[in-house]
Amino acid sequence: MSRSKIFVTGLAILILSCVIWGYTSAPGGPASAWLAPSFPALARPAHDTQPALLLTATSNPTPTTTPTMAIFITPSPSPSSDPFTSPLLPSGTPGPSATSDPFVSPLATLTPTPSPTPTVMCPRATREPLWVAPVTSPTKHRSQVITVYAGNSQAITITAESGLFAVHGSFSAFQPTQIEIDLLPNTTHHLRVYSKVKIVEGYWGCVYGGYTLSTTTDRYGAPLVIERQPHLQAPHIRWLPTVFGSGPVPMP
Repeated sequence: MSRSKIFVTGLAILILSCVIWGYTSAPGGPASAWLAPSFPALARPAHDTQPALLLTATSNPTPTTTPTMAIFITPSPSPSSDPFTSPLLPSGTPGPSATSDPFVSPLATLTPTPSPTPTVMCPRATREPLWVAPVTSPTKHRSQVITVYAGNSQAITITAESGLFAVHGSFSAFQPTQIEIDLLPNTTHHLRVYSKVKIVEGYWGCVYGGYTLSTTTDRYGAPLVIERQPHLQAPHIRWLPTVFGSGPVPMP
């Protein structure tokens, strides 16, 4: 016999042996029927949800005996047997309603909450200036002009012992305003100057002004005091006639 025939014969025997072994060792084959009585652990548990295949065989483990196979299909457990699944409700039993949740009101509605109007923080404005030029004191004049520098003012008022003096209009700190006041004779006048600042509306509806400023000192810090002194007349001189040719002699 040639080597090729020997190789083919051996390969055929090997393939036939594998087929026979696979048939005998497959589940439900003769080998399984022979091993089932000795190894009961190979059988599926009764609680398995898949169909179980129970193998029985005769007491004679001889492979030549034709085994008798009985197939038992275990029904799947009902949903109520699962401890993690709620049991089915009986027929006709109404399911849980939306009001069964104690934390949810059945009449709860979403009411839109209006957002609060943001409050605009208006920046603080700088105080308007009020300056008064120095006054002349003492004086013998019946009146004196007072120079006032009032920023964004609509009225300037000066009070003193001689009365109240006011002007109205539109005044600025860059354009001086002159106000003439009367002076009483033999009187010391203490001046107080007032400035009424105009109301101005700025950005975002912010309102500025509307207040009154006052001062009793000039722009250098000196008090606004004017003293009027009495008017002194020059003495009258009379002349006497010439005596003994010496010329006129003045007489008191």
